[in-house]
Amino acid sequence: MPHLYPLARLSDQYPRYAALLVDTNSARLFVFSLGRAVDREHVANVKTRWGALGGWSQARYQRHLENLHLHHMKEVVAVLDRIVREDAIEHIVVACDNVARPLLIEQLPKELAARVIDILPADVHAPEHRVLAETLAALRRRDAETDAERVEDLLNAWRAGGLAVVGPEDTLDALAKGQVEELLISAVPAALRPPDRVPPDATPGPVDIDTTSPQTGFDAERAKLAGELVARAHRNGARIRFIENASLLQQFGGVGALLRFRM
Repeated sequence: MPHLYPLARLSDQYPRYAALLVDTNSARLFVFSLGRAVDREHVANVKTRWGALGGWSQARYQRHLENLHLHHMKEVVAVLDRIVREDAIEHIVVACDNVARPLLIEQLPKELAARVIDILPADVHAPEHRVLAETLAALRRRDAETDAERVEDLLNAWRAGGLAVVGPEDTLDALAKGQVEELLISAVPAALRPPDRVPPDATPGPVDIDTTSPQTGFDAERAKLAGELVARAHRNGARIRFIENASLLQQFGGVGALLRFRM
């Protein structure tokens, strides 16, 4: 079994998500994964501008513009829905201006709206590298906020004697029994506490790391533990969540798990 922790960590740092940049007549849609664009779509419709009209003419022209904007937004949402389904997208970051925002929100079905994690100020023509940097930063801000909420859910369930365990020993036991629904593990292996006991089928031998830039203070035992936890979660089909703020799990050995069932 390869050392899966750094691979899972990389996937967590650079997840697959959609970035939608939209105004009232154009849209750019990117799917980013592992820090690069793997899919792109562009929607362009008739450019509109307000005219200096009056009376009934002004009212008719305004309705005409509103219909054009509505048609454009429906087309954008249809493209977004297709991409989300085809690419199995869980998270969407939107950038739009104050005019397009209410139009977009009105047209988003609930299942798409639930995947939108942030709405940023718009620059529809921003270069791709800037779109990636700004949307990825928004994704990580959201992840940091929900990390604290998820750890709180874990601890509440554990303290109530519910479907949760904390600490490396109990988490390894739960993984060995196939109980784990979601593994919560520190994003820094050095924050893990070596267990007092390990399952008899734990991976034997040292962890071999080959790198051109070795980290000072590398702890092979903690790296081995991190790899063992992630490998077992992977084999069991459990979700893996890396907790960026090591202090959230520090007093519990850096790891815990939400369970599918109790033995």
